[in-house]
Amino acid sequence: MIIFFVVYNPCMSKKAVIYTRVSLEKQARDGVGLDAQLGRCKQYAELQEWEVVDTFTDEGVSGKSKDGRVGLEKALQKVKKEKGVLVVYSLSRLSRSVIDTLTMVEDLQKSKADLASVSENIDTAGPCGRFQLNVMSAMNQLEREQVSERTKCAMDHLKNSGKQFSRFAPYGFSYVDGEMVENKDEQRTIKYVKDLKAKGKKQREILVIFELKGIRNRNGKPFKQPQISKMLNG
Repeated sequence: MIIFFVVYNPCMSKKAVIYTRVSLEKQARDGVGLDAQLGRCKQYAELQEWEVVDTFTDEGVSGKSKDGRVGLEKALQKVKKEKGVLVVYSLSRLSRSVIDTLTMVEDLQKSKADLASVSENIDTAGPCGRFQLNVMSAMNQLEREQVSERTKCAMDHLKNSGKQFSRFAPYGFSYVDGEMVENKDEQRTIKYVKDLKAKGKKQREILVIFELKGIRNRNGKPFKQPQISKMLNG
């Protein structure tokens, strides 16, 4: 009598849901567009012998937060329903926020679903993959915060030196040959706002006064409360 032993591989039964995302800036800079991401994710799933059951995309959407990303929400719902694995090209395509990434992974695992990242070769089905995910997510966020801090320092330096640091000068100033100089008309408006505040007028009251006097912003439109607040706190 011949006995056949069948080796069961749990990975073979997994259902894969692919999620791709690109912002227009990112796509132009490194060329890893939606088609390239999708192709790499499909190849990865095939190597793992996972069945791709659906794909979802967010195009021209930032990865700073998962809020407002319709494709991502649908992908998460689908993979949780299938108790499968969400496949992304890289963690940065999923989110640039450590908190968001770890929250999504925790939510997936509660539904007996997992996350796999092609670039980092991470699969949260195992403890090593989960540890690696924590490390990589923290590094992504650290890099983003460092870039933000460097950008802020550079802009503060340009601002303090009177050099042009953005397309539009702050209200009260204008750019002349790349140098920031005071705009006398706008400076008078700022002074008027501060004088009204000193007389006990609230921001809403100042807006009413501006409307009655026909005072407009540099675009010819009525001022809004955040603009008044910025003039008072600037």
